[in-house]
Amino acid sequence: MAVGVQFWNAAGTKTLDIDTRIAKFFGTAQVGNSYTGTAASGTITDSRFTAYTGTTPFVFALGGSFDLDGNRCEFSFSGNVLTWNFPNSVSGSSWTRPDTTFIYGIL
Repeated sequence: MAVGVQFWNAAGTKTLDIDTRIAKFFGTAQVGNSYTGTAASGTITDSRFTAYTGTTPFVFALGGSFDLDGNRCEFSFSGNVLTWNFPNSVSGSSWTRPDTTFIYGIL
């Protein structure tokens, strides 16, 4: 007999199992001209990115992440550090740092 947790809905369909990945949200952040000014990059350090075996960190932009020229905020992970970056940032131009709200966590 397998050990773990399983859930079924009223129709008898399994909806959650020990193999199901569920997102764990750690936080929300806002970057871009209105929030971080002229900063073209930054980091968020969170030990929980690497605290759980078998998980994968994620970031999801909720909106406002592109400017008129298609410039956007890019994200990457290295260990317990999430880095955000506006690769096309130009000093003095708010268009190259569009306001971006994002959530982050692990799967």
